[in-house]
Amino acid sequence: MSGHKTDTSWGDRIPGANEPVAAEPSLQRFMRRKEVLTACSLSNSELYALVSEGRFPTPFKLTGTTANNERGGVMVWIQSEIAQWQAERIASRDATTPANS
Repeated sequence: MSGHKTDTSWGDRIPGANEPVAAEPSLQRFMRRKEVLTACSLSNSELYALVSEGRFPTPFKLTGTTANNERGGVMVWIQSEIAQWQAERIASRDATTPANS
């Protein structure tokens, strides 16, 4: 036998192969105002009052302009943030509602 060392680990020969793989960012779904209003059973004024008070997720401008709204563009909310707000409302209700015995 020769003194040649047999290495079966390909990762040692490929630069970066042993580095951890970065997780891909998760895909987020955006919701427009009408969908948020329906999902949360809020009026337009209630929605914006909660946003201004810091008690509801803040929307952001997705695009600059649209055919229907030439000045403002499309404002959207992130669905996971809306779901978290809903879960917090349910938890708050459950914490203050006496258990039925």
